[in-house]
Amino acid sequence: MFTHVFPLHKIFHLWDQLLLGDESFPLFIGLSLLTQLRSQLLSCGFNECILLFSDFPDLDIQQCLNRAKDMFNVTPKCATFRNHARNVSVSKKDSDSEVSPDGDTSASPEGAHVLDLETLKTETCPRITWEEIQWLNNFSRQNGSKRRNGRPLLVDVRTADEFLRGTLAHSVNIPFLTAFNADGELLSTFESRTLEEGRGKLVVVFDGKCTMAPKFASELVRLGFPHVTILHHGIDHLKTSGFVSVPSSST
Repeated sequence: MFTHVFPLHKIFHLWDQLLLGDESFPLFIGLSLLTQLRSQLLSCGFNECILLFSDFPDLDIQQCLNRAKDMFNVTPKCATFRNHARNVSVSKKDSDSEVSPDGDTSASPEGAHVLDLETLKTETCPRITWEEIQWLNNFSRQNGSKRRNGRPLLVDVRTADEFLRGTLAHSVNIPFLTAFNADGELLSTFESRTLEEGRGKLVVVFDGKCTMAPKFASELVRLGFPHVTILHHGIDHLKTSGFVSVPSSST
């Protein structure tokens, strides 16, 4: 695990952090390394990039770990779930939970999913399960904005009529078909301003059955919104769960 590219004193420091994380943490280490090398990689050809990976320059390992932990802490676990990873439910007690590299307890997502390759190719944003959204809401109530920038911002992109017939609590309605102007910018409404003010938070886009939500999420990414996700299966599979309700005037 990175032993072929780093000296021993950096490997010890790196492994101390890897042992505290889950199966996904090495992915963030790799992403952090790529981020540090971004300018060099963009200026090199393919062969030069391969040589660079086989003989890393003198990178700041602490900076690498700090960036990796930041990305790990703001990325929903559903986004990095792998089919053969350990299946630890978010509903288990803290004593059974995993420990993140910053020392906080967390867990693998309950109801985590594996999408087929064709779906992965067509969607820009990762999906998140309703179970993990609930876990994030509970974590936010208990810990404030310590790890996840507060409660996720839920965006219902169905029509206004569908929204009024039932939606998720605390969600805002920005109908996909009327959300953007001819230049591709969000039209200025109270709901879109709420979305703008929440820029930087985890955004969860949903519709009935994940038909419009992936397209809307891609548009948000194009407009520079970070941390955009899609509710897996959409809201329709929650209609009998008790979590769908008629919005109040203050929603």
